[in-house]
Amino acid sequence: MPSTRAQAEGLKVHPEPRFLASSSKAWLRSAEWVKREDKMIEEKIICIGCPLGCETTLKIGDQAEVVKITGYKCKEGRQYVVEEYRSPVRIFTATILTEKSARPLLPVRTDRPILKSKLKEAALTLVRFKAKSPVRIGQVILPNILNTGADVIATDDLLD
Repeated sequence: MPSTRAQAEGLKVHPEPRFLASSSKAWLRSAEWVKREDKMIEEKIICIGCPLGCETTLKIGDQAEVVKITGYKCKEGRQYVVEEYRSPVRIFTATILTEKSARPLLPVRTDRPILKSKLKEAALTLVRFKAKSPVRIGQVILPNILNTGADVIATDDLLD
């Protein structure tokens, strides 16, 4: 039978009490040092913030907060990995139908990243649209797609 509540919960217990700073990720319970590292989740993300392509590891706490990041080699990498974990975004690229039989598809993209979770819904929204010529590069095809603040723009000309 476990002698303390911490041992009953299956937590690692340090035999000696220690002074813990307020920024520490450990708690002092019943004069025992309890570490919660065994309750953390590790997630690996390859950083594409710069050409190095660092393989980073995030330690995620039990309340979905980022506790520790390792493996990054630049400041931008740290920022990219945190943002990628919290709210991954992507530039949405696709093709839409045109009314010209000589050129049936027009390539388009969003002018800014949208949430990764909205990519499929964005694709289903674009299925309903047909481009009419003339269209110039950068012309807005669909403003504010899915209320994300991103406009769908043409990435090629479609001229008569």
